[in-house]
Amino acid sequence: MQDCIFCRIVKGEIPCHIVYENRHIIAFLDINPMTEGHTLVVSKAHIESFSDSSIDIASKIAEGSVTVAGALKKALKPEGFNYFINEGKLAGQLVMHLHMHVVPRYGGDDVKFEAGRVELDDEEMKAIAKRISKEI
Repeated sequence: MQDCIFCRIVKGEIPCHIVYENRHIIAFLDINPMTEGHTLVVSKAHIESFSDSSIDIASKIAEGSVTVAGALKKALKPEGFNYFINEGKLAGQLVMHLHMHVVPRYGGDDVKFEAGRVELDDEEMKAIAKRISKEI
C-alpha cells in the first residue's frame, strides 16, 4: 500500500530504529512510546488485521515478539511486559497494518490498562460459546 506508513518503513523510505528484522517481520521502537523500549513487531506483508492474517503470519508476529522481549529483558531489565494488538479503529488501531505492541513495564511507570466489564450469567455465556464454536 502506497500510503501505509509501515509499508514505507518496510521499504526503507521512512527511517526508524530497528531492533530486529527477518524475512517476515520488522521490529522497531514506537515513535510515541508508552515506556522505554516500547517496540512494534510488524508484518512485512501488508495485512490490516490479525483476524485476517494466516496462522503462519500470526505465528511469525508472536515469534518476533518473543525474540524482542528476550532482548528487552537483557538490555533494559523490565519487571514485566504487556503484549497487545489493536484491531480496527474502535479498538484503537491507528495504522491499518498488522502489528503487535511489546511494552516493557517498570515499577512506577504510568501505563494503565483498565477496562469496563460486562456481566453475563451462565446461560448467556453458554449461548455465546456455542455461537463462537459453531463458526470454528
